[in-house]
Amino acid sequence: MRPYGYQPGRKYPLVLYIHGGPHAAYGENWFDEFQNLAGAGMWVLYTNPRGSAGYGADFTYSTRGRWGAEDYQDLMKAVDIAARRPDVDSTRMGVTGGSYGGFMTAWITTKTHRFKAAQADRMISNWWSWYGTSDAQGLTNWEFFGKPWDNPGDVRHPIPIRYADRVQTPTLIVQSEEDHRTPMTDAEQWFVALRSRGVPVEFVRYPRSTHDLSRTGEPWLLVDRLGRLRQWFAHWLIEPPVQASR
Repeated sequence: MRPYGYQPGRKYPLVLYIHGGPHAAYGENWFDEFQNLAGAGMWVLYTNPRGSAGYGADFTYSTRGRWGAEDYQDLMKAVDIAARRPDVDSTRMGVTGGSYGGFMTAWITTKTHRFKAAQADRMISNWWSWYGTSDAQGLTNWEFFGKPWDNPGDVRHPIPIRYADRVQTPTLIVQSEEDHRTPMTDAEQWFVALRSRGVPVEFVRYPRSTHDLSRTGEPWLLVDRLGRLRQWFAHWLIEPPVQASR
């Protein structure tokens, strides 16, 4: 999606959006979150990597036991293609997503430093704690062929918190206090892990909100969230850095 006010010959920052699920899909419909960032002058890149719905069962379920593997490769390939455009500034790119997209955002920042800013919504950082607090344990039983402790060293349970020492990307975390699908504890762990290492990180907790905060709930909370996402990426990708005074 082109940035608002697009002018040929100029370079614009880009933000990669990752959908939830993972067995969901982006379509050709209007989406306020895309417009939110495009309207602020950024490219919005959205794609359906392996694990997405709509391309047949083999494609959809190819990520079972493989989260963070081929889906990560597909997302990075899309970014590689977009970054070669002459009107994309590959030095100013961000990544964001919610639920599965929140997990993938955290996972991506443990694997690459190519993104200058990240925003994780409704995230999962630790499958062990998530399993003990979520209302959807069947997700891991199906996706990872068992409980987290059935095969504790199995790579089929990619756990971002294990690799938090690799993260350098400034991160905004958004979480709902009544989200029982991806409860608060995982966001709290990610915040503390990054903050303890000196990584720029902000943590926003919304009251009276559930896993559907980006889609339903009190209008002012939805508007506030969109504003924070826009401000975060504008700060790291568009605004000139603040010069230290002498």
